[in-house]
Amino acid sequence: MRDPNRLYRFYEQLRNAHMDNFPDLRFGQLCYNFFGWLVNDRKVDYFHLEETELLLALDRYIESQKHRKKKSGLH
Repeated sequence: MRDPNRLYRFYEQLRNAHMDNFPDLRFGQLCYNFFGWLVNDRKVDYFHLEETELLLALDRYIESQKHRKKKSGLH
């Protein structure tokens, strides 16, 4: 059985990423956009990802959005 206490760190990191990078999005919007990116752009089935892998993917998503904003001139 996985240690349920791992979730404290996961949710804290998720919350920080949300607040630091997407403060205007509701949680459902962030999930929808992130999971859509995982499935459509990265071809990843997030159902099987461990929390650590999900956070790494979230970091890549954040970087992709920063790159997209710079490329489009949106800051």
